[in-house]
Amino acid sequence: MLGLGGGTVLVPVLYLVFLWQGVSPGLQMPLALATSLGAVLFTAISSTWQHQRHGTVEWRVLAALVPGILLGGLLGGQVVDALPGIVLRRLFGIYLVLVALHMLWGWLPAGGRSRAGSLAGVVIGTLATIMGVAGGIMVVPYLLWCGLELRRAISTAAAVGIPVAAAGAAGLVLSGWGHPELPPGSLGYVHLYTVLYLLPGCLLGAALGAWLTHRTPVPWLRRIFAVTMALIGLWMLY
Repeated sequence: MLGLGGGTVLVPVLYLVFLWQGVSPGLQMPLALATSLGAVLFTAISSTWQHQRHGTVEWRVLAALVPGILLGGLLGGQVVDALPGIVLRRLFGIYLVLVALHMLWGWLPAGGRSRAGSLAGVVIGTLATIMGVAGGIMVVPYLLWCGLELRRAISTAAAVGIPVAAAGAAGLVLSGWGHPELPPGSLGYVHLYTVLYLLPGCLLGAALGAWLTHRTPVPWLRRIFAVTMALIGLWMLY
């Protein structure tokens, strides 16, 4: 519904799942981030298909961002491997709170300020991998700043989530490869069993969310986006 790809919800939930399962503390956040990306890849594909039916995906914007996103995903995988789990969790929380304030207070200028480009793609791909998300929390505000209308920004962010999640998951598979403490069913930091469990619900939810995007007034979309980010961000900071 918000162009987020689901990672902002999945990461906190997966963090708790791996915590309750007794996974090594240093691996809980890397596993949550990587597994989230593995799941939201399919969410992004389903959501993009639904948004494209409404003709609101800006493919030229996606094409401009993709080269940088692919590089950023690989860079982000190395950063996740190097940072302590608690640092990753706090960074995730801080970013969500800042985005919520950004959206609620209307700091985003009206259209035509910039064009999407590869450098922005590197930043988005790197940060999205570190946060374990499809990049919507960065892409939607950025595309609004570039001048896209909110529904088009949300639809395009869903499409951007496909290369972001693919590159990020690949980077985290490589950076976690062969770690001796990973639980069974792991491919690098991606826990394949969990991805399979999540897949049916993610696909159904993505289709429903895309349908709601085009039937919800834009002011309400902005408020829902901001409140969702604030609540999840504060929880991750706690």
